[in-house]
Amino acid sequence: MINIITETSIYQAIVFIITSIYLFVASISDFKTREVPDWLNYGAVITGLSLNLIFSIITQNKYFIINSITGFAIFFILAYVLFYTGQWGGGDSKALMGIGALIGLNIMSIKFQIPLLVTFVINTAIVGAIYGLIWSSSIALINFKKFAEGIRERLRVKNLIIIKVIIILLLLLAIILQFLPLNNPIKILFLGLSIIITLSFYMWIFISVVEKSFMEKIIDVEKITEGDWVTEEIIKDKKIILKIKNTKISQETLSKINEIIKISDPRVSISRKRIYLFPKKINLNLSDLKIGDIILEPIKTSQFNFKMETRIDQIFLDKIDSYLKLNFIPKIKIKRNILGLETETSINLVEIKLQDFALENITQQKYLCGPKDLGISKHQIELLKQLGYKKIKIKEGIPFIPSFFLAFMLTITYGNILQFIFKVF
Repeated sequence: MINIITETSIYQAIVFIITSIYLFVASISDFKTREVPDWLNYGAVITGLSLNLIFSIITQNKYFIINSITGFAIFFILAYVLFYTGQWGGGDSKALMGIGALIGLNIMSIKFQIPLLVTFVINTAIVGAIYGLIWSSSIALINFKKFAEGIRERLRVKNLIIIKVIIILLLLLAIILQFLPLNNPIKILFLGLSIIITLSFYMWIFISVVEKSFMEKIIDVEKITEGDWVTEEIIKDKKIILKIKNTKISQETLSKINEIIKISDPRVSISRKRIYLFPKKINLNLSDLKIGDIILEPIKTSQFNFKMETRIDQIFLDKIDSYLKLNFIPKIKIKRNILGLETETSINLVEIKLQDFALENITQQKYLCGPKDLGISKHQIELLKQLGYKKIKIKEGIPFIPSFFLAFMLTITYGNILQFIFKVF
């Protein structure tokens, strides 16, 4: 029993020291450059998995490595969601995976206590919210005049005026309910919800103004790095390729549209492997190709020349991505009759149907980069340089890794912050 306790104590001490050093170094890097080097994040993942594997071998306890893999997997999913919903940058997401691999999720302790990794997540949510609010508030106060102008401009937006009116009516209703003969829990619940909705709305306005006014900067293309968030779409050579504005889609027009689709995103015959099954021959668009697919017919464009039996790898995917962006066709606004009701919507060319009423012409443009990329790639950076772009506007987010470091130190010092607060009060 003593040996088990000793082994666990040594293991925790090593993990805590390595994680603390890792987050401290990452915090300094994030604070200074708004970036965390990939070697540091990937190093944390490899160190975490390797360290836990070594402990499993030494102690003949498989749960060290199982916990590490579980923690990494769960944080990988969480990081993936946060990154692709635009909440976090790549550095923050990768750091989360590193922490998951190092600390691990102790699946054996779930029945008896909150695992350390879960406690860290709770603490990070609390510390992160306070940290982000303090950081944003400091920027707003230092640049108060510009911030106030941004708030006034934002609140004058038509849709937000409507939301403001709804919130005011909701608050008035909540106040009126306090004087009616209703159960107190109902009154309190409605008032509480009204306050939360109001605070959430103005917090969203506050954050959006701070981001727009103080977290965007123009830098030289030569200084941009992979993963930087471009704030505006950069397009080139926009041109009309089919004039159909204010016309109803006919069979002839639909045929022309299909020809455009064949050029902009051609279909190709491929062989794709499936788990536990023989490869399947399928026809799909160029944009749907994946690594490992095998081309079954030659296809040639201005950007590439794929021969038969070509196996798709990342280099080929980059070439395909370049072709699609340089022949990009944006969505077109149409009017469609649905059950007797006319609705306006923006759709892709493949979704256009007979009798749709086009409100725009079909255009083609060279899409170079933009916010939807969730971080600019090396290939896009090279493309910008080749086309002679000198400046570009990027988003400079809050350095959030320091909040991870603070949350981790609180976790190993006080445990769950919520439980600590409840004990105090």
